[in-house]
Amino acid sequence: YVVKTNIEIILANHRMHEEILRLSRTDMLTGLYNRTHFAESMKNRVNSLFYLGMFDMNDLKQLNDRYGHHCGDQALHCFALQLKQSFPANSSFFRMGGDEFLCVVYEMEQAEIDRRIEALRQFFRDNPLVLPDAVPYVLSFSCGFAWHEAGAAIADVVQQADHAMYAEKRRFKSCRCERR
Repeated sequence: YVVKTNIEIILANHRMHEEILRLSRTDMLTGLYNRTHFAESMKNRVNSLFYLGMFDMNDLKQLNDRYGHHCGDQALHCFALQLKQSFPANSSFFRMGGDEFLCVVYEMEQAEIDRRIEALRQFFRDNPLVLPDAVPYVLSFSCGFAWHEAGAAIADVVQQADHAMYAEKRRFKSCRCERR
């Protein structure tokens, strides 16, 4: 009986430890890895080859301000789910904070990444979120990718992808202003 009880306690402690570890690495809203886990996981990837993509949702603040944070949370969750489904299973996804996401994509050429990005944009155009009062809301995003060479500093590649993403965001905003 004592041995059985001790084994049950050990197993319960192990499960609790695993859950604490999962929670420390995961963003609660989206289920993606968090910024802390990104930093930890990249320590072992310095000599790997991959594309790193930065994503920023467009106009999330206006969605939150007009319809409330529960609608913004719905948009974040939907975006994260579709982002993850748009790339192969060996890719890694992180919510860096707010409406900013990062993905690490292995064994894929830029042309294939571009094709998947356009398919993701098309998915959101074809499947708008339905907000209160049956208002359709099309999610949109800006993104930028950068190539990580073996031995390159991860921070430099993140910065390159970030610059590319913000360049796209500026183009998005200027196109939107021209349409008004």
